[in-house]
Amino acid sequence: MSQQLDHATTQTSRWTVLPDPPPWSRLERRGLALIVVVAALLRIGYVLVMGDQPLAEDGDPRFYSLIAENLLEGNGYVELGARAYRPPGFVWFLSGIYAATGVNVLAARLALALVGAVHCLLQAAWVRRLVSPRAGLVAAGLTAVYPQFIRFPQALFTEVLFLFLQALTLVLLLQALGRDSWWRLAVAGAVCGLTALTRELGMIMLPAVGLWFLLARPALPGRLLRRWLVFAGVTVLVILPWTLRNQRALGAVVPISTSTGINLYIGNNPEATGQFTWTLAPGVVWNDGTGELAAHRLGTRAAIDHALAHPAATVSLAARKLWILWRPPVYGFGDLGLVGTVVRVVYLLAYAGLLVVTAAGWRRLRDVWPAPALPLLLLGLTTLAHMASFAETRFRVPLEALLIALAAVVVAAWWPALVIRRAGRRRPPDSTP
Repeated sequence: MSQQLDHATTQTSRWTVLPDPPPWSRLERRGLALIVVVAALLRIGYVLVMGDQPLAEDGDPRFYSLIAENLLEGNGYVELGARAYRPPGFVWFLSGIYAATGVNVLAARLALALVGAVHCLLQAAWVRRLVSPRAGLVAAGLTAVYPQFIRFPQALFTEVLFLFLQALTLVLLLQALGRDSWWRLAVAGAVCGLTALTRELGMIMLPAVGLWFLLARPALPGRLLRRWLVFAGVTVLVILPWTLRNQRALGAVVPISTSTGINLYIGNNPEATGQFTWTLAPGVVWNDGTGELAAHRLGTRAAIDHALAHPAATVSLAARKLWILWRPPVYGFGDLGLVGTVVRVVYLLAYAGLLVVTAAGWRRLRDVWPAPALPLLLLGLTTLAHMASFAETRFRVPLEALLIALAAVVVAAWWPALVIRRAGRRRPPDSTP
């Protein structure tokens, strides 16, 4: 068992992608099953303890639910007057739940809790293949108990489904590379397309994977350009039908959603703070969303013009967005009750622990370089995207899943030394004369 767990973490100067990790041992399978069960119980328990709370009238989950209801009623993909303001992936998920249960928010929350539990298994699978079985187990365990991942299914946030699809993309991509499988590569591209249709930031997978191929090319199978083109091409093909639908609905090319230009302007205008404040470009008449195309186009143009006209202010604001995105959750305690305060403190400790472990174990990450470059590229490019638009602490959740993967690599590398040290302390002193 120990030999299996250490298969890919033997301290060598050269990392290579595993053609196939060692088979799951009985102990691994039992451990993963226990982790998934615990994850499901924690998420479902949190949903049930919080009760069937109504969705906030002005929150994103409420509007996603509204579009899903309109789809089921035959009114089409409509949010008040907007027809393409939000990506469709999460709406399709909710529509499937509502089709089976009626418009039942509690059922959607419970379904999302199960999705979050399975995400732990996917975390284990892609980290296991990228680095080692031990690191995969640690990643699954940390994902199971991480406070934000427990809380988000109840909040009905899109990030839960996004995390599931992103992890599934990574599993399939690494399988395709390890087994030299073109059809798995195509399936990975298809799932990546669904990830982007859930949250547009899923498109960041394409440049991140391309750059990782360049960094890791000595250790990866050949024809990497062709592999990336297949992966990216299938991703675009999956998105294309929705783009054509938007062309028919709006009379213009909008790849996924009109929120892109609107969000860009929210983060780059004379009154921008770096966080969300609903602001539209001058000359836009929103009218419950019927003006979304103008808001998207004018917002994009006005945001770029503002950034170019005020480069120093733009750089300063980008730094503020970076802080907002990554800052520890030490704010807003005065507005929380007892339960909220406890949850926030636990989250603060967990987040700080991730940062400390990853930073302290940077040398361990270098031992298996360039494997960690893949999650690091996803972290960096996603951070840059939020610095270009606007930032909220909530947007960090997908990044925390990647941070957990890096921390798992460090913990897995430390584990044998810790076990040996602990065993040495328990061993009785040698009394031989």
